[in-house]
Amino acid sequence: PRGDFQRILPELKLEIPLVDVSGLDDTAAQARLEALEADEATRPFDLVDGPLIRTQLVKLTNQHHVLVVTIHHLVCDGHSWATLLGDLGQCYNAAIAGVPPHLEPALQLTEFVSAQLRPQAGGEAAEDFWVKTFSDGGAVLELPTDHARPAQWTFEGARACSLIDARLSAELHRLSAKHDCTLFTTLLAVQYLLLHRLSGQEDLAIGIPAADRSNKEAATLIAHTVNF
Repeated sequence: PRGDFQRILPELKLEIPLVDVSGLDDTAAQARLEALEADEATRPFDLVDGPLIRTQLVKLTNQHHVLVVTIHHLVCDGHSWATLLGDLGQCYNAAIAGVPPHLEPALQLTEFVSAQLRPQAGGEAAEDFWVKTFSDGGAVLELPTDHARPAQWTFEGARACSLIDARLSAELHRLSAKHDCTLFTTLLAVQYLLLHRLSGQEDLAIGIPAADRSNKEAATLIAHTVNF
């Protein structure tokens, strides 16, 4: 089947359509830009034939253009996005100066994956360990709720934000330093304690995304390397 293996193109040539809204007033042009961005963010990708990146150039005025770039998370994570923006900036400045851009050679994803799977890297052993550890799927978190758990997962959620005062923040930093750990580790421990208190469960699993860029060669890699 076509989707059972990775197909790597020697190069990718992208069409960059121009959307000219310079004839509209500022308010209407900005609204058109925001509508285009919203449409791009929700329009699906073709995961079989690709490409997994789309671009459009919006002309607001003769001197003001916006490049809209939409990339599927399969091929680009947050770290990669910063790298890509830096590369685009260098190419833009080089084009203005009329000189070719000088970009550092980047590690390829195939090289990154191959390095992680080498026996000396412990990749396969580590994968086997975690597959075995979570083979039973893990315990379901039994939190007290005001409604029954739905029969089918929807993965819909929300975000609640709150601020802590400077005194508590300083205390948390001091506690972290006392135990020779980061603030992130301290707050993660607090989350475990809170979930234990609410559920009464001893075995809790929390997924933590990590960029997985432990070596400098992977710093310029544009790909999805997020691990948990």
